[in-house]
Amino acid sequence: MYYFSTKAIVHAPTVVGRSHKVFRGCPQSLPFLGPNPPLGFAIGAGFSAGLFWVAGSFCINYQFEQRPLSLLAINGGYHTVQYTLYGLILGLWH
Repeated sequence: MYYFSTKAIVHAPTVVGRSHKVFRGCPQSLPFLGPNPPLGFAIGAGFSAGLFWVAGSFCINYQFEQRPLSLLAINGGYHTVQYTLYGLILGLWH
């Protein structure tokens, strides 16, 4: 299956195969916090995950769908706060 066929043909498995270089070392559910993370680091990691991964993926979709920026701010902000609270909970729990 090919995507973006207007100017260049990009094979989907090639894109996925190369994306590991970008996401190498990216945590899944913040396991890199370790057994006893500093609270500030845990909160910062949760904030970063919410802002850059979740809100960033919303941003790409909303640009493609031409949705308003205010909707991105609401939905992206909600998830940024949500992941910041996840970081707070993990930082206090361990």
